[in-house]
Amino acid sequence: MAEPAQPIARRSGRWIYFIGILGFLAYAGWIMAPYLRSIIVRDATVTTWLNWSTAPIEGTITWQSSGVEQKVGADGVIARIENVYMSRHALEEHGLRIKLVQAKVDQLKAYLEDIKQLDRERADLKGDYADTFRAQLDAEIASLKRKIKVNNDRLVLMRDIAARKVKLLNKGLVSEIVTHEDAIRVSDLEFYLAELQERLDQAQVRRQAADKGVFIDQNGEDPAWVRGSRLELKLEKKRARLELREAEVELTEVQLDAEEKQRDFDRMSGASISVPPGSILWSQPVAGGAAVVNGQSVAAWLDCSVLMIDVPLADPEVSLIKMGMEADVILEGESKTRRAKTILTRGSASTLGSTDLAAVAKGRRDGVAQVLLDFSHEAESFEECPVGLAAYVDFVDIGLIDVIRARLRL
Repeated sequence: MAEPAQPIARRSGRWIYFIGILGFLAYAGWIMAPYLRSIIVRDATVTTWLNWSTAPIEGTITWQSSGVEQKVGADGVIARIENVYMSRHALEEHGLRIKLVQAKVDQLKAYLEDIKQLDRERADLKGDYADTFRAQLDAEIASLKRKIKVNNDRLVLMRDIAARKVKLLNKGLVSEIVTHEDAIRVSDLEFYLAELQERLDQAQVRRQAADKGVFIDQNGEDPAWVRGSRLELKLEKKRARLELREAEVELTEVQLDAEEKQRDFDRMSGASISVPPGSILWSQPVAGGAAVVNGQSVAAWLDCSVLMIDVPLADPEVSLIKMGMEADVILEGESKTRRAKTILTRGSASTLGSTDLAAVAKGRRDGVAQVLLDFSHEAESFEECPVGLAAYVDFVDIGLIDVIRARLRL
């Protein structure tokens, strides 16, 4: 006997309803899988920026640090590079040039000192001549004054005699010729006195000039001992000083050039590689004793005072994250909830990887977007650098409905 059609139709409707529910749940699971996975699985990680140190020169590297994942000491030096093949030829050439120019300077100084000594000797000799010149003038002036006095007395006497003879002439006792002769003798003596006075005046003028360092002989010219080779000495001294200054300038330039060459040699023959004290040496891709070239990456290091959380998310979820948005963070092995703040979001086509970050989230793969959270305020709460620890992250301002709407582009 055949079954009724109505129960069959009812059972078919239930199957269709059941299949629809399963399909919806499968679709919801597919939509919610990344979100649920990020909640259940701690696929975020604590990270920081990865910094690389490069070799400043070529040479052989020697590591100063104790090894990777160790804190760098207070001096910050992690390695030393020595280049034993640097040539000292340029330094030796400059050293020889300095000696030659220094010898030239010393020679010019000695020559200038000789000229100065000769000039001082000539000045002393001139002083002796000047003293003698003044003494001679003083003697000449004194002699002229005596002569003038004696002749003044004679003139007075001769004028008196001439006056008496004029009286005798008036009485007719002498001839007129006699009186004329006396007048001539008086006139000659007056002329001679005038010459003596003129010579005295000139001598006094010359004496006053001599007190001022101006020496004039009787002909109105300076004596030969005043001129001498004084001008030649002055010119030679000036020339020697000029050559000495030029040599000293050359010496200064050579010394500065040598100092620059020495600095270059010191800089290229040995250099230290330093990082901030307290940093963590993350990797040493170059072994100690190996040869390195300028610019080669030799060490990676971390500054664990700057901490971040690398969070992998689906692209639709990233659109819900805003700068400064806070999230709850629970680290692997802890139950304590910490807070972090969003500082960077990137779509799946442009995420930061291992070349930028010291550690990347284990959920990082193609097609997964990225959120970086600032975690630096928690750095002092860790005894060891926490980079690489897995973390669970929950954005408190984003709920399940927000994720569904983002996935459905509602």
